[in-house]
Amino acid sequence: NEYRKAMGALAAPNLAMFAMIGSPTAYQSLRYGLASCLKDNGYFTFDSSSAYNDLPWFDEYNANLGIATSPASTAAWQKGVYRRDFQNGIALVNPKGNGAQTVTLETSYKRINGTQAPSVNSGQTVTTLTLQDRDGIILLSLTPAKVPKAPTSVILTP
Repeated sequence: NEYRKAMGALAAPNLAMFAMIGSPTAYQSLRYGLASCLKDNGYFTFDSSSAYNDLPWFDEYNANLGIATSPASTAAWQKGVYRRDFQNGIALVNPKGNGAQTVTLETSYKRINGTQAPSVNSGQTVTTLTLQDRDGIILLSLTPAKVPKAPTSVILTP
């Protein structure tokens, strides 16, 4: 609700940033913050100090979701879990106080293949998954969207 209020109060072009501070190994916190940010069109950063002078890198940053194909999520999708669809995958977030929830996907998606949280980012294909309370996840489509290449030259004729 606070995110929605903040986005609504911004003047065009509606730029907002999520800034989190925490341990570089707080992977669940990172996923929760990033997936929450992806519910709308904010920008996200995670630092390990309030000086904002470091930027730990996370497996999730390597995921190419592409552009959003659904509007900002304003209501839960399933069992209190929020979802937003993108060209190449989805972002799910289970809000604080919702308890662990198991959701069923309409098709198979692939977990990120990462090294930092291998129990979550295992590269496995899933059709159901359990999200802990105050957690999020990015899942990738098995068949990413095909985006046409830009032309290398354009010839205009009268």
